Amino acid sequence: MKLITRGLLLFVLMLTATLLAVLMRPTFNIADEQSMSSLTDFIPQQFGDWQEVSTGLMQVGLTTNTADKGDDYPYDQVLSRTYKNSDNQTVMLTIAWGGKQRQEVKIHRPELCYAAQGFEIKKLKDTDFGIASTGNKVVTGKDMLAFNPKYIEAVSYWIRIGDIYSGNAWQTRLYIFKTGLEGVIPDGVLVRASSIINDEKNAESAYQLNKRFLQDLVKNVDSAKGRSFLIK
Repeated sequence: MKLITRGLLLFVLMLTATLLAVLMRPTFNIADEQSMSSLTDFIPQQFGDWQEVSTGLMQVGLTTNTADKGDDYPYDQVLSRTYKNSDNQTVMLTIAWGGKQRQEVKIHRPELCYAAQGFEIKKLKDTDFGIASTGNKVVTGKDMLAFNPKYIEAVSYWIRIGDIYSGNAWQTRLYIFKTGLEGVIPDGVLVRASSIINDEKNAESAYQLNKRFLQDLVKNVDSAKGRSFLIK
């Protein structure tokens, strides 16, 4: 009798857990509401003092997998360009968007991607981009210094998940969990600007160049919808 009771209790617990998992599964996808257009539709090739150029520079990939696209590839759209200004300064831009950010598949943090592709991460620090989001939040992210045998790259980036700017992986996981309880699947975007330097003493000036570039970009995005996409 006790075995039957225990078995029945276990069955009820398993059934309850299954029902809760189904009921709590997110069903509303922010990306569906946004009707996301192509990144090339609103990211200009020329803005302010910046003009897209062809340089042959290879940008670091967006995944921790050495293959171009693996099971961990979380992006629906990617835009990679190189821009130059009248002072002959060059900035590489990468924007990567994923419509469904989930615990198991979500935007990869650049420090992990760079390390996976042979870079040594020497510096990683919080930064403020001097940009106010459309929701009147301060856009925050990271400055990173990455070394490989051929060059040094000064990288500045932010990651937007839903309506927050994620500072670390745990913050991302907690936000995805909370929105999941509300039945919402958030979208996410990585905005990354980087400059190649020959001496790490030039890192701070390169970070400032990256930030001025991104500030100019946000000001000149072709639509309010595009700006909201980058800095919700």
